[in-house]
Amino acid sequence: MNNEIQINNNANLNINNIEQNNIENNANSSNNNQNSNHRNEENSSSILRTMYNNQTFIFKLFFAMNSIIFIANIFVKFNLMNLSICEWPILYLKQYYRLLTHHFFHLNFIHFFFNMLVFYFIGRTLEKKIGSMLFFIIIVKSIFLISIIYLAIIDLLKYILITNLKFKDYNYDFYSAVGFSGILFSIYEIICLFSSRAEIYRNVFSFLPIKSKNLPIFYLFCSQLINPNSSYIGHLSGIINGWIFKKILVFITLPNKSNISSFEKKYESYINWLEIKFNYIKISSIIQEEDFRDLQEFDRKFCDLYILKKISLFIKTNREVKETNKKVFLVDGIELNKVAKISQNNQIENVHRLDEEV
Repeated sequence: MNNEIQINNNANLNINNIEQNNIENNANSSNNNQNSNHRNEENSSSILRTMYNNQTFIFKLFFAMNSIIFIANIFVKFNLMNLSICEWPILYLKQYYRLLTHHFFHLNFIHFFFNMLVFYFIGRTLEKKIGSMLFFIIIVKSIFLISIIYLAIIDLLKYILITNLKFKDYNYDFYSAVGFSGILFSIYEIICLFSSRAEIYRNVFSFLPIKSKNLPIFYLFCSQLINPNSSYIGHLSGIINGWIFKKILVFITLPNKSNISSFEKKYESYINWLEIKFNYIKISSIIQEEDFRDLQEFDRKFCDLYILKKISLFIKTNREVKETNKKVFLVDGIELNKVAKISQNNQIENVHRLDEEV
């Protein structure tokens, strides 16, 4: 009897031990799962943190602007047709705010996500080559110049297709577009036109070699094939804008390297704070050989206002020539008067001498 009682007690103890072990194992497994989830969250947060820290100041600035506008659009639900670029309301209703607003509004999350993803990769590339200040000025001026080019292309298409070819189905007066992609094409065009990479062949899709300077046009055709509803006029306006900035920019000028350096030295405390907090890139910190050469080329191409200097020098020289001719004419006139007076005096003296001799 006692043996049976001891056996039952031992069995109960074993069962209790097994249950406790199961509870401890479950607790340990749950703790391990929590720890693994915590580690995954830390890893994902660290990845996002490193991605954020690797980005430059201008990307963070315009990404924040686009994100705030996109989130506000979710709750407020703006009518994008009233904010898009469209020739008729701009020219005839004088809704000039559309020249600015259409760059910062997107149709949906996919449109916003892919634009910001492309901006993540190419924005940092150009900003590290030319500095944050010059990159900011390029984007701000591109916002308005792209809009003007867009309207010019619309008028050109109307003239060619509707006026000359008599295609009445195209209603370009109300053709509209939104999105940041025009500025992205402009940035990529500037990057691809640098001499350090313009003639280099890139293997697109791992089998198609294309020169770097032709890549923006190639990607324009690819974007139209993938999404025929995308605004080819907006993308083409960005490419033309980038070419103008890199090649023939005259009247819409940029400050040169010395002006930006003096500005950054004048507000050095604020610039240092932006550099530490938001990864602002000073123009004086560009020391890599390729980037420095691209900056020198960029500065030489359109920052020194070569054509305007030639025109002003031509006007100045013409003005100086006219002034010198005028002075010479006045001097010659004075000298002629002196000569005439001297000849008159000589004649009078000669007459007096003749009188005396007679």
